[in-house]
Amino acid sequence: MQTADAAFRLLQNVDDLMDVLKGCIESTIARQREPYATACRLAWGWVHSAYPKVRARIADQIALGGDPLALYRAAGAWPARYGAPAMELTWDVDASSLLTDDYWAGAAADQYRQTIATQQKALEMLNSTLAKPLNAALSGAGTALMVFWGAVVVAFAGLVVVLIQAIAAASTAEGAPLALVILGRGLLIFSAVVASAAVVLVGTLGSLTGDLESGTSGITRWPQPLVG
Repeated sequence: MQTADAAFRLLQNVDDLMDVLKGCIESTIARQREPYATACRLAWGWVHSAYPKVRARIADQIALGGDPLALYRAAGAWPARYGAPAMELTWDVDASSLLTDDYWAGAAADQYRQTIATQQKALEMLNSTLAKPLNAALSGAGTALMVFWGAVVVAFAGLVVVLIQAIAAASTAEGAPLALVILGRGLLIFSAVVASAAVVLVGTLGSLTGDLESGTSGITRWPQPLVG
């Protein structure tokens, strides 16, 4: 969860900038005449009270994410640790190994020979219906998370720029209304981008889960010889 931790640190930086903006706007409003000051104070109160709700939603959406690099590593481990060794074992499960065995003959050996092809198929399916689908699903999930975090970073960068602009506007004598407009628009865009990225991530992961479930069907138990 290192990526998510970094995102939460960015969110804390946004909180710090919001505190700076709060001081600038309140200082500017205090110097204004009525009823202009009251109108600005009401507008700022609405925006400031809306921010914790927006922040909570963003925090929930950030928590959806994980570490894409860890998923890529797990994806590569399945074919390397399980798929390839299973395919190598298919060469070991061969009837020719029984031909040199002088100690196993008769009905039991014959029954076992009949299961060799099924055992080879089972080993092949460990690769084709387990290792490969898991590799594809985990790689796809890693890519989906990379796209999600890319959108989150862009959204945070845009919001930081917006907050700096709002602070600059609020620092001027008549800049409180402009600062509120800049901030309100920036928060809407920021929350929309992150929310859209979260929706895409959830949809992609759901699709990958369906593909994985449909791709891992096949032999569900190891074939056993029938010895009479």
